[in-house]
Amino acid sequence: MSYVSTAGSPEAACAFCAALAAGDDGRVADEVGDLLFSMVNVARLRGLDAEECLRQAAEKFTRRFGKVEVEMRAGGRTVTEASVEDLDRAWEAVKAQESPEFPESGSRP
Repeated sequence: MSYVSTAGSPEAACAFCAALAAGDDGRVADEVGDLLFSMVNVARLRGLDAEECLRQAAEKFTRRFGKVEVEMRAGGRTVTEASVEDLDRAWEAVKAQESPEFPESGSRP
C-alpha cells in the first residue's frame, strides 16, 4: 500500500474492518498500524502536527471520561459497575454537551 497515494483511503479502513470481522488479531494489529500511518500522512499532507492531534484527542478523551465518572458516581455506581449501554449513553451525553457543532459524529474521541 502506498501511503502517499492512499492516505486516509477507504480501502485501509475496509481492510481493518475485514480483519476485525474475521477475528484475526494478527491482521487487526497489522491493519491498525496501516491506519495509523495513513492518518499521520493525512495530517502531514494537511499541514497538521499528528502528535499534537493525538495529544489533543487524548486530553479530550480524559476530560470526557472524567465527566462520565462523575455522572456514574452521581448515580451511585462506578464505571466498572455500569453496563456498556449506560456508559455509552453517558459518553454520548457528555459529547453532546461539549460538541454541539458535531452532533452527527459518533467517532470523535
